[in-house]
Amino acid sequence: MKYLFLDTNIYLHFIDFEQIPWSTLVGDDVTIVVPMTVIAEIDKIKDGQSSKVKNKAKRICSKFASIFIDENTNQKFQVIQINEPSSELLIQHNLSFDVNDDKIIGAILTYPHKQDSIVVSCDNTMLIKAKLNNIKYLRLSDDYLLKEEKTKAEIERDDYKKQLQELQNRNPDLHLCFANEKNTMVLKKPSSIDLEEQVAAKIDELRLKYPILHRVLKQKNEVQQPIPLESLLRNKTIEALDLQIAKQITTFDPLCMYSNEHLENYNAKIEAFYSESETFYRNELIRQSIEQRIFKLEFCIINTGTAMSGEMLINISIPNDVKIYNNTSGKYIYTKKPVAPSIAIPLLDLSAFNPVRPKEWEWNLESQISSDKFTTRKSNIIHGTKCKLEIPDGIYIDLDQTKTFIIYWAIADSESANGFTGELHVIINNENIN
Repeated sequence: MKYLFLDTNIYLHFIDFEQIPWSTLVGDDVTIVVPMTVIAEIDKIKDGQSSKVKNKAKRICSKFASIFIDENTNQKFQVIQINEPSSELLIQHNLSFDVNDDKIIGAILTYPHKQDSIVVSCDNTMLIKAKLNNIKYLRLSDDYLLKEEKTKAEIERDDYKKQLQELQNRNPDLHLCFANEKNTMVLKKPSSIDLEEQVAAKIDELRLKYPILHRVLKQKNEVQQPIPLESLLRNKTIEALDLQIAKQITTFDPLCMYSNEHLENYNAKIEAFYSESETFYRNELIRQSIEQRIFKLEFCIINTGTAMSGEMLINISIPNDVKIYNNTSGKYIYTKKPVAPSIAIPLLDLSAFNPVRPKEWEWNLESQISSDKFTTRKSNIIHGTKCKLEIPDGIYIDLDQTKTFIIYWAIADSESANGFTGELHVIINNENIN
């Protein structure tokens, strides 16, 4: 049996004495002997003011009370308590009653199992005194040391430091990206059209719908005498005439009520209608084709940081070989669709009855802007959010005349010392859009 006298510092600064593997360190059979000096010293620390080991002292005192007062015997090994040595014994061995280490040594010297007793300590003074008095000793390894417990004041101080550090480390983290929140935009060139073929097809359609009119001859190849127009107008029979049915009657000329001069005037108007329609549809197809080619570049700023941004200056740079347009590179126009003339009243200008179509945007591809650098401002973007970036007059590119390119951007922010930079990639796919 080994009798272990644990120095006070073992109880206070090391793991619970019941958790230390004494069987490995000194043998299987051990008894922990607790001098009254140790109990008094720990009790004093428990009742002291601020101390890093105050909580540990309270736990040890509670365990001692459970063992020595409540006689709890549920320990892994036997724990006994002994009284302090007499002052005469301490004087006899040149020990002082005012020094706690001396009183622990004195208690061992008077203990009946002195030869089997071992002082356990990490304090050099205590170990030297044990050696001088021929007492066995064990320096407990630092492997069993407790992590240093902090006082309440230290815990609060560290918490304040942590909060301050978090506040100091809070910074916005700003990124410019496309409106879809990506750094790469893949675009396809619009399909090309055969302008003249489509215009010709439309005019052919109009010629079938509004044909040049010719008289139908009788079986005797004689021209039928026209019915005076004034008579038909008086009788109001023009509206009842179904030309589509009349054309199927080969022996009847549905135009017989119109004079030759009347028909010549009408046909001249139809020819002018064809010419006006050709110009109108050619311009419409050109405008629509250009509209499909022009693409607006739209951006947003994302703040992935831990703080709100301040006042920002955003610079966007596009390669100078990219043709750039904006809202000044075109205008709104009003167009009137040509109206076919009436056979009944060919000299009347029916365009006056054709309402103006809604205004439509028309790009001028010769009016590209000279600047390839754009600057705008933004402020106070909350962290974890995004904000659409408004570019004055916008930025547009012509997909038909543009190749893949890189956009370079930079953001200077009043809340960040270093600023932010990056790249955006515009990839133009040469395959036409179907």
